[in-house]
Amino acid sequence: MGMDLISRRRFFQWNNVAWRTVLDIGIQHGWVPMGTGPCRGVRKRDWVGDYFSNDGQLFYARDAKRLADALRTFLNQKRRRLPRRRKNEAWFWSPVGKRALADFIRFCRKGSFRIH
Repeated sequence: MGMDLISRRRFFQWNNVAWRTVLDIGIQHGWVPMGTGPCRGVRKRDWVGDYFSNDGQLFYARDAKRLADALRTFLNQKRRRLPRRRKNEAWFWSPVGKRALADFIRFCRKGSFRIH
């Protein structure tokens, strides 16, 4: 199972563990989640702002930009020894992980997307 992030001409995909880790890295580096917008057909007042379901909720452009800024901060720092509880972060220090994160940063900077 994974998270498909979809916009008009853009697509990005993370598995569930990587998605949660990406959001955690963002929070650790200054991102303050504002919550997602409702999926189509759901009233805003009935939506809880979840980032972890595949309901087609909207990840707002300004929230995506702020997440991208926080992830860039992570990539710009020197690698450090990670506490055991953050071992999922280790992959993002590998060349493949850094490239995936850099690609995702570019994806986020292009605007809003839906989570499926």
